[in-house]
Amino acid sequence: MSSTENRENEEPRRADSEETIEDEDIEEEGVEDEEEEYDDIRFVGEESEDEEKEEAEESEDDDDYKASGDVAAFDVDSEKPKGNQVLTLDQLESEVTGIVTDVKNILEVSPGVAQILLLKFSWNKELLLEKFYETSDIQQFMIDNEVIPSVMEELPQEEFGDCMICFENVLLVGLACNHLFCFGCWNSYLTEKIIDAKQSEITCMHGGCKLLFQQEQISFYITDPVVMALYNRAVVDSYVATNRLLKWCHGADCDNALKVTLKSTRHVACTCGSSFCFSCNQDSHEPVPCRLLVLWTKNDQKDDAESFKWILGNTKECPKCQAPIEKNGGCNHMTCTNKSCRYEFCWLCMGNWIGHRQCNVFVATGDSNREKTLANLQRFEFFKTRYLGHQQSLKYENDLRTEIIFKMEQLKEFFDLASSEVVYLEKALKVLTECRRTLMYSYIFAYYLEPNFNSEIFEGNQQDLQSATEQLSEILERKLEDDDLDSLKQRVMEKYQYVEQRRQCLLDHCAEGEENDYWAYHA
Repeated sequence: MSSTENRENEEPRRADSEETIEDEDIEEEGVEDEEEEYDDIRFVGEESEDEEKEEAEESEDDDDYKASGDVAAFDVDSEKPKGNQVLTLDQLESEVTGIVTDVKNILEVSPGVAQILLLKFSWNKELLLEKFYETSDIQQFMIDNEVIPSVMEELPQEEFGDCMICFENVLLVGLACNHLFCFGCWNSYLTEKIIDAKQSEITCMHGGCKLLFQQEQISFYITDPVVMALYNRAVVDSYVATNRLLKWCHGADCDNALKVTLKSTRHVACTCGSSFCFSCNQDSHEPVPCRLLVLWTKNDQKDDAESFKWILGNTKECPKCQAPIEKNGGCNHMTCTNKSCRYEFCWLCMGNWIGHRQCNVFVATGDSNREKTLANLQRFEFFKTRYLGHQQSLKYENDLRTEIIFKMEQLKEFFDLASSEVVYLEKALKVLTECRRTLMYSYIFAYYLEPNFNSEIFEGNQQDLQSATEQLSEILERKLEDDDLDSLKQRVMEKYQYVEQRRQCLLDHCAEGEENDYWAYHA
């Protein structure tokens, strides 16, 4: 039993801690003195023995829990992984509690110490345990990870004194480092760190002291449940941020996280309706690989069509030194502006001006760099125009949602229908949106694709999807109330099911091509 437990029935004048850790190799005659050094929390309100028993019972009930630094979305006892998962905030907090409990039980430390160590090792339980059992000096290990202080201040004789922050003469409390301040100043300090800085690792308020607060200590000083909930969220945030198989959903006001089995997973969708690319954390961009999307974005920023056309029309390279030359007058007799060159040439034919004759007769030549640049620009414009066209349609069709919901209400009221009998319209609009987005990004994919037999199959799938998508869009934009109800439902359902089938066919072929190296990119 630790010295803290020996004082359980006494009225403490400082904030005292739970037990932290005992070195199993310490000889029995020095056990009490060594345990005294691990009294790293000083606050009133320790857990009782009954509460500790309840925690032990809870940990026994949690035998099925499996946690690690990179929590995989599958059962380790099963060879076949489960699919991607959507985890609520409560489920994430349960995972955090589970891994903290595991470390607490294995190392025989308090939950607060276990949590600090996991934060220090980026929630990688295996790495933490490996480093812990490798160390020959557990006390130094705890000091290095800011669990216990390297130096302890001498406690004052009196319980009351002047707080060095507010200068009030009050009861002073503090951590194991014995840096003492009043309760109110500790509360204000922690509240600011949690609300404004959103910190999950908070050090002692004394300048230069790196001792970290344990969760039990924070819950002692923070009496506002809202602030405590924000602290717990900061802890979960750190858990998600350091786990390569977890990411927060991008949906507005959504507190869910997406858990995948493979980090290379791209498209993920939340139950809130939001979707994004897990690999690059951008909006979902199937079927484009992430690296091609980055190249497209850079190319789009660099090759603004109008300005690039102006450059091609008003500038040329010197035929001798390739320095850029701008034509700023009507005369076609040009002189290179490069002082080390000063080559004179004709703007029209790019020939040497010395001995220049009429250049009005066409002579076929091989492709020049300029002609290749123009061809590349025209090709880029072709694909970008279609990309922007589907992007614009996507915006308009998102605006169509309000109108579709209104039409659904009209049909329900006019024909006395249940919601389940008109929900097909909302489903059709969702499919239309997904297909439009896929078409939009398919033109980026096509831009970088080298022609081969499989690229021709892709273009056929793309054309089929585009044609079917336009037909579905036309159906949903017309006046639905003018149609026969039964034929309308049949036509809409048949069309959106077919469109979704064509979309999946295109995506499956693209995924198959990646897996089997069908695709060659000119990027």
